[in-house]
Amino acid sequence: IARLADVAGAMTLEALRGTPAAFDERIHAARPHRGQMEVAAHLRELLRDSEIRQSHLQDDPRVQDAYSL
Repeated sequence: IARLADVAGAMTLEALRGTPAAFDERIHAARPHRGQMEVAAHLRELLRDSEIRQSHLQDDPRVQDAYSL
C-alpha cells in the first residue's frame, strides 16, 4: 500500500505542476531516516522523466508549491 501511496503522491505532484525539489537526496541526507529516504528515492524515480517537471524548471515564477503538496 505504501508504494501505491507514493504513486498517488507523484501523480498529484504532476497534476498540480509541483516541483520534486523536496525529494532531493541532499535534503534527506540531513536527517537520514530510512523510510523517509526510501520514499524520497521512489518519488524521484517516479518523477525522473516527467515532462511536467521539465516545464517547471523554465520560466516558473513560483517559489514553492501549494501547501497542499
